[in-house]
Amino acid sequence: MNNTIEEVREFFEQCKAFWIRQGNSELIASCKAFWWDIVEVSNTFNIWTPGKEQFAMEFCGYEPHDPEPAAEDVESGNCPHN
Repeated sequence: MNNTIEEVREFFEQCKAFWIRQGNSELIASCKAFWWDIVEVSNTFNIWTPGKEQFAMEFCGYEPHDPEPAAEDVESGNCPHN
């Protein structure tokens, strides 16, 4: 369950690679992997771990349950990212 920051980074990279394979640019893939695969899922199911929280803070200063960008912004890459 992505307990360490290293596990979260690895999960993020796997998700980003998936979005790139779907035809997204690296920027958009990064946004989708972070905002949809990590943040949205963790907020929806309340499954934040210390590693996820640390990763989110380092990625763009995000804290659990803060507002998320609109889907259109994630899909266009116009969202907070590292």
